[in-house]
Amino acid sequence: MLRNGTHTNKHLQRAWNKYGEDSFSMATIEECGLDILIEREQHWIDATQAANPQVGMNNSPTASTTIGFRHSDDTRVLLSEIGKRRDHAHLRILAAQMKGKPSASRGTTGTHWTEERKKEASRQRKGSTPWNVGVPMPDEVKARVSASVTANRRVIPEATRAKIIALREGGMTYPRISKETGVSIAQSHRIATGYIHAMRTVEKVNGIKAGH
Repeated sequence: MLRNGTHTNKHLQRAWNKYGEDSFSMATIEECGLDILIEREQHWIDATQAANPQVGMNNSPTASTTIGFRHSDDTRVLLSEIGKRRDHAHLRILAAQMKGKPSASRGTTGTHWTEERKKEASRQRKGSTPWNVGVPMPDEVKARVSASVTANRRVIPEATRAKIIALREGGMTYPRISKETGVSIAQSHRIATGYIHAMRTVEKVNGIKAGH
């Protein structure tokens, strides 16, 4: 990469171009297993001050990551200009598809909103109906939502609740109750203290299914 002038480390590449290949030497300073490779890389970065611009040429002070790396001012300006020219149409199309809209719109992207314009837009939106009101949810989406809710709903049987209350009254700690019953510490505390209005019991679920 250095010979081709394509190395990602611009500092190193410029030094290579200026002083020539004969001014550099390549050597292995340590051999180690892959399991400790990053650890040893960090050791040598620190030991040789490779990330100190007065001593070495490492872009990043942390091994195998970009943590602490800082682009030069020229590079940041260049990246900013590239970002401004980048076409984000694919992201707008994806966002539209996720919202169920037929097509994407640039809308007011890149427009500067004055405070007066913000207030006027807020006034116009008051009382308006959101675009997705009345739009039917596809059956496959309904099925996924239902399956997710059912899978994540925790039903605490009455027998388990009674056991938790009895164990707590007997002086058992909540962590031990949790291990004994398989119910989380937080849920055990809610049951033992009577704070269960937000919980669903087997009886409540069965009642709902029966239409009670």
